[in-house]
Amino acid sequence: MRKRQKHHPPGERREGLARTLGMPGDLLLDLPCLRCEGRTRLHIDNHRGVIEYTLTCLRLRTSDGEIRIEGDKLLLRDYGYDSVAVEGRIDSVRFC
Repeated sequence: MRKRQKHHPPGERREGLARTLGMPGDLLLDLPCLRCEGRTRLHIDNHRGVIEYTLTCLRLRTSDGEIRIEGDKLLLRDYGYDSVAVEGRIDSVRFC
């Protein structure tokens, strides 16, 4: 008799594979990756588009939900297909 195999959702399988291989989750799971340079510059990789952009708020869609950046005089720099750099006074970064 064969043992029944557990059926895991695709995301869960990829997460386990990333852990087994010792790979960062953002590579295999398409999770957002944020790098902050003080309070004046923020790099975001693996976003899926801009939802809202003003001088005081930037909302980005991600595979995991939404990232909301609030501050003053926010400017989009180095905007690419799935990455963006934000400059200005960054007061908060929130995952929604």
